Amino acid sequence: MAKGFQDIELYSLFLQLNQKYFDNWLPNTLIVSRSNRLKRKAGVCYFYRYPNGVIKPLEICLSDLYINTYSEDTTSVLLHEMIHMKIGHIKHNWEFVAEMNRLNLLYNLNIKIFGKNIEGGIS
Repeated sequence: MAKGFQDIELYSLFLQLNQKYFDNWLPNTLIVSRSNRLKRKAGVCYFYRYPNGVIKPLEICLSDLYINTYSEDTTSVLLHEMIHMKIGHIKHNWEFVAEMNRLNLLYNLNIKIFGKNIEGGIS
């Protein structure tokens, strides 16, 4: 895992976003953390894959550096990682883009695939 620290404010935001945009589909047992180790990504997510193929979402970790620099993007970055959790993988394929576009159009959001550059690039 990211070894970030659980962030109660981010977790509270996660719960609000999960209810509003995902109809509480994502598990409320998810760890939502921040890490100063993430330098080139705005956020990451981690899954556990069981031998039978079932995927369990475990953690969303946001970059301290990124959200401290671009605090206005916190919701968008968290939603980006939540989409990954919903679709069950980290690829930015048609499934990810379709869900991102659905949320952006339906709720007038600004979720992106790539964030702003910091220390060599963020995604």
